[in-house]
Amino acid sequence: MAAFFDDSGELDPGSGHNFVCLGMIVLSINSVREVSTNWNNLIASHLRLSPKTLAINGIEAKSSELYALSKRLKSGQAPKGLQIPLYNWGLKTPNKVDELIESIWGFLSMPEFQRIYLASISNKYATLRKYKSEEYDKFLEKQKTGTKESIKNLRRELSLFISGGLFQFLLQRLNYLGNSTEWDFSDAFLIGDEGAVNNFMYESQAAAQAGLSKYTDLPKIANNIWFGSSSHNPCIQMADWIACAVRTWAEKKQGANMRLKGLLPYFRGFPNDVLGWGIIPIPSPDSFPKIPK
Repeated sequence: MAAFFDDSGELDPGSGHNFVCLGMIVLSINSVREVSTNWNNLIASHLRLSPKTLAINGIEAKSSELYALSKRLKSGQAPKGLQIPLYNWGLKTPNKVDELIESIWGFLSMPEFQRIYLASISNKYATLRKYKSEEYDKFLEKQKTGTKESIKNLRRELSLFISGGLFQFLLQRLNYLGNSTEWDFSDAFLIGDEGAVNNFMYESQAAAQAGLSKYTDLPKIANNIWFGSSSHNPCIQMADWIACAVRTWAEKKQGANMRLKGLLPYFRGFPNDVLGWGIIPIPSPDSFPKIPK
C-alpha cells in the first residue's frame, strides 16, 4: 500500500484562517503508476503540452493556485507565482481554469480505481483553546505588544502542536484501515509533500511505533515515510485536493458540500460513520458542520 498526504490551510496561530487539514489518498502500490499517468493525462489535456512534458517540468495542479488563478483572472489581475506557468501553458481565461477544476473534481469522485480517502482536520483556535490555552493567550498578548522575533518560538510550538495532532490522528485512521480485510498493509509506506515539517513527522511516527503515543502503535504500517516534490508526484497533488475539499467544507464555503459529497463514497466509514472514521475532526465534531447527505 502507498498512502500519499498533503495539507490545506495555515498552521500559523496568528493567521486569519481557522481550519487546517491533512488529506490522504491510499492506493495499492500496483495502481500508483496507472493512476498517476491518468492524472497527468487529465491535466495535460487542459494545457498546451504533452503529459510527458508536464511530468518532466513539474507543472503542478495545486488546488489553492488554480482557485486563486481563476479569481485573479476574473478580477482582471495578472497571475503570480505558481500560477504563471499554468497561465503560460494555456489557462489564460477564467473559463479554462474553471473547466480544469471541474475535471479534477470529476476525476477524484469517479469509480475508476480502488482507493480510500482519509483526512484529519483541526479547528485551529478551538484546539489551542482546549489544549494550549495558557500558551495561546501568551502568544496573543505578545503578538500585540512584541516583535516577530520575540514570538517566533511560541509560534512554532503552537504550529507544531496542531501539526502533530493532525498527523498522529491521520496515522490512526490509516492504522484502522489496515485492520480491515480489504487491504494488504504488510508493506505499507507513506509519502508526503516535501514542504511538510518532515523532521517533526519522522519523530512523530517513530514515537507512535515505539509505543510512546496515546493514539496507536501503528502495527500495520512499515517504518517508512518519504517526502518528495508534489510538483512531480500526482498522488500528492490528489491528496492536496482531498484536504482542500474537507477544509472548505469545514469553512462552509459555497459549493464545498457538493464537492465533498462527491468524494464521500471513497472515505473510510461511508455511508454510516464517515466522520470519525474517514475524517477525524479535532478537537470535537461540535466545531464542524454536519457531513452532507
